[in-house]
Amino acid sequence: GCYHSTRTLTSLPAISKKVGVEILSFTFSEAQGGKGAADRAAAEYKTKLRTWLGSGKNAETPDQLLDIG
Repeated sequence: GCYHSTRTLTSLPAISKKVGVEILSFTFSEAQGGKGAADRAAAEYKTKLRTWLGSGKNAETPDQLLDIG
């Protein structure tokens, strides 16, 4: 496959100039590919969450969810 959002890539310099932030890199992964860094991190966190809940602990607040990670 090839990347289909050429407009996104070509607009990065204009966005960078407009917001005053230098964009040093742009990373993307195929949708539903399951191999992206975010997918891996989410899978690791879900495993930790299942273990946490399986041990009888609760995760009902944002602070409790942060304690798991």
